[in-house]
Amino acid sequence: MYVVKRDGRTETVHFDKITARLKKLSYGLSQEHCDPVLVAQKVCAGVYKGVTTSQLDELAAETAAALTASHP
Repeated sequence: MYVVKRDGRTETVHFDKITARLKKLSYGLSQEHCDPVLVAQKVCAGVYKGVTTSQLDELAAETAAALTASHP
């Protein structure tokens, strides 16, 4: 599966890159309540051919927001 980068190049989707980005964005947040790996798993489940990195960012934000309902 390929993702379209912001500069127009295509690249293979890498779970590790998505996870690393989410870990970077969640720095300083409680690991007890924020699980970047879980969000990355759900984002990867929504990947489709030709998805852009911007769309992946939006999907990650929407996924994280949806998971707030499970916050204790």
